[in-house]
Amino acid sequence: DKISEEYIEIIDGKKEITNFESGEEIKLELIIRFKDNAPEGNYIIPIKIRGEFISCTMGGCGIDFYFEKKAEVSLTILKPAIIVYYLKNDFSIEENDYSIRGGGELEIPFSIKNVATGKAFNISIKYDVDDELLENLKCPEIPKELDAGEIINEKLYLNTEGIDYGDYSLKITVEYFDSRNKRYKPFEKECSIHVLGPSEEEINQEKLNKAAAAEREAATLLSKDEFDSALEKYKEAKTLYEEVGITTKVNDMNSKINLVEETIQKIEENTKKADQDFQNGVQYMNDGDYSEALEKVKNAKVLYTSLFNLTNSNETYKNLYESKINDCEEKIQYLEEKINEEEDDTEVVELKTVFIAAIILLLAALVFGIMLIRKE
Repeated sequence: DKISEEYIEIIDGKKEITNFESGEEIKLELIIRFKDNAPEGNYIIPIKIRGEFISCTMGGCGIDFYFEKKAEVSLTILKPAIIVYYLKNDFSIEENDYSIRGGGELEIPFSIKNVATGKAFNISIKYDVDDELLENLKCPEIPKELDAGEIINEKLYLNTEGIDYGDYSLKITVEYFDSRNKRYKPFEKECSIHVLGPSEEEINQEKLNKAAAAEREAATLLSKDEFDSALEKYKEAKTLYEEVGITTKVNDMNSKINLVEETIQKIEENTKKADQDFQNGVQYMNDGDYSEALEKVKNAKVLYTSLFNLTNSNETYKNLYESKINDCEEKIQYLEEKINEEEDDTEVVELKTVFIAAIILLLAALVFGIMLIRKE
């Protein structure tokens, strides 16, 4: 039994009754308060009644009396007790191990329950995770109080975008107090988190998506006569299809690669031949052989025109071959003029030769005539 004032404070413990008739019953209240440091148990509280008999008896009048009664009071402290459960998404089954593919968002359901008879106050919750996860963890707000038997269901959200694949841990620590502001030992609960790399199926699907994108880009580049870039994209698509093992697409890419390579080779060879013809034409022109020069330059123009028609969707090629065609046309015009001038000069020489021959014949005839006259 404990009756120490260390544990009990009397709030209202003194009552006065001026008149208490014989046979009368009066109910009184004793109000006490247990101090915060009071332990559970039974306490004995003495109740004393003092008074005076008004009526006279054989013993006399105004006799004092004293009566003492011990009251037993039982103190039961309502203590809170907080526990934490990690759960599956439907909050039905306890779970301590979570897995997520890297880049996804992981939901971690959990419950906080007060399993005791006392209300919990000043609840605080702490989430301890690996540093790499800390910035990506979204935590809910938790109420500061929890009644006896009350449950809180909440979820943590972990965004794994940019997080390295691997194993991590998460620990929830709950601290709380009782109604007397007594701090209880924090409850801790830990779980494991596994950030997984993509599955083989996901890896293959990603490769297929990249291959299809590269193939589409190659076709777009080809329509713009970007042959070199298109070739690289077709080769990229082929490699990805090979890694996934789609033979039909690999064969299709090979056909397109061969076609583009043949086109590139044709452009290179014809450009080289056209350039050589043009240079030879210029050389013949410098040597005065205008007819041979004209033939070479015309051959070059035909090749440049063919190349222009093949590549005119590409602005670089278009400008290049337009410039070369214009150079050829200028040279052709110049050479044709030179050839015409030579032909005119030849005709004049021929006329002069005929005229001189006629004069010579005429002179010869005159000489012959004179000689005949002299003989006569």
